[in-house]
Amino acid sequence: MTQAYIYAQYLVADAKSLVLTPRKGQGMVEYALILALIAIVVIGAVTVIGTGANNKFGQIGGELD
Repeated sequence: MTQAYIYAQYLVADAKSLVLTPRKGQGMVEYALILALIAIVVIGAVTVIGTGANNKFGQIGGELD
């Protein structure tokens, strides 16, 4: 009976440590996903702004000729 009680205590302690231990890898994955999202937004913005700026400079160059 005593051995079963001690074994149950160890099981509860192990389960408790698994649940309450912070997950460091999870935070890194979240940061990587945020960084990827920011990179996609920046690439999209640069593409749109670059195309618009290229067109505008082309118009200005055409007017100067």
